[in-house]
Amino acid sequence: MNIVEMQRLADMREDNMASMVIQNFMENEDFWSKVPIVSMGGSLSYGWNEDKTLPNAGSRAYNENYISSNGETKPMQEALKLTGGKIGVDYTLNAQLGADAIMAKQADQIKAIRMRIMNQFFNGSSLTDPKDFDGLKSFIGTTTAGRVDRGYYVANGGAALSRAKLDEALAETDGDQNRVIFANYNMPMLINQYGETLVTFDKNEFGVPVPRYGDVPIIPIRRNNLNADILGFGESGSTSSLFVANLSENAVSWLSGQAGIMTRQTQTGSQDEYQVDWMAAVLVQGAYNLTRLSGFTKATMVA
Repeated sequence: MNIVEMQRLADMREDNMASMVIQNFMENEDFWSKVPIVSMGGSLSYGWNEDKTLPNAGSRAYNENYISSNGETKPMQEALKLTGGKIGVDYTLNAQLGADAIMAKQADQIKAIRMRIMNQFFNGSSLTDPKDFDGLKSFIGTTTAGRVDRGYYVANGGAALSRAKLDEALAETDGDQNRVIFANYNMPMLINQYGETLVTFDKNEFGVPVPRYGDVPIIPIRRNNLNADILGFGESGSTSSLFVANLSENAVSWLSGQAGIMTRQTQTGSQDEYQVDWMAAVLVQGAYNLTRLSGFTKATMVA
C-alpha cells in the first residue's frame, strides 16, 4: 500500500477529515509519497521470520548426494503504536471568522501532526517513551561500524562528509531500484559544493523538487513540530546522520493498521474537535536494507 491508497480508504468510509489530513501530508513532503506502507489487521503487532543461516549448497561428485539442511530462521516482531493529535477550534469562531480562517487554523494543526510523525520515523524511541514506536536511529546505533543486526553502520569520523563514505553506504544497501537517501536539507547543497554535477534535480507529481545523487533520490528532511531539525547537526561533535534505505514492503516501510489514518469528531467544552489517530510503526526487515552514516559536520563534502 502507499499513501494514495490510504487516502482512498478514507474516502471509501467517507472520513473526509482523514482524507484532508492525508492530502496535506502528500502535498508538503516528498517523504510521504516515497515510503511504502505495510497494512495489517487482526493483531496489534506484525511478525515475520528472517534468515539466520541459509540451507547448505555446494558441489558433489558423481554418485554422491548433497548434504541436506533446512537452515535456520529467527522470529521478528514489531508492535503498532498510536500516533496523531487533535484538530480543534472554538465553536464560536466558526460563525465569526468564516470557513477560510478555520481551514487555515486546521492546516496548522495538521502540519504539527505531520511533522511530529515524520520526526518519529527517524528519532522515535520506545526506550525513551514506551508509547512511541522506534525510529531508524533506534535500529542502528553508532557504537559498532560495519554489519549490525538491522543493517550497516558507516562512521564518518567527525569531519565533513566523505564521498567515499557515502558511496560505501550506498554500496552496502540492497535494492538498487528502491534506494533513497534521507538527509538533512542542507546536504544537497553541501554535496554540490564539492562537485556541481553530483546532485541533479527533478520534480515529483506535486511539483516539489527532488534532488538526486547519481540515480539515487535524496529526500531532504526538515523540521519537526518543535521547529528543530529532524536530522540536525546536534549529535556528538555537532554532527549529523543520514540514512540510505531500500524502500519496499519487504525492506524499509511504514507498518500501519488496516484502516490507515482515521479521524473521529468529538466535542470538549467549547471546542469542535477531530481526533486524528494512526496505528503505526517503522518496519525494518532484513539486514541489508538500511545503512546509517553518521559523524559528519555541516561543511562541504570532501573526497
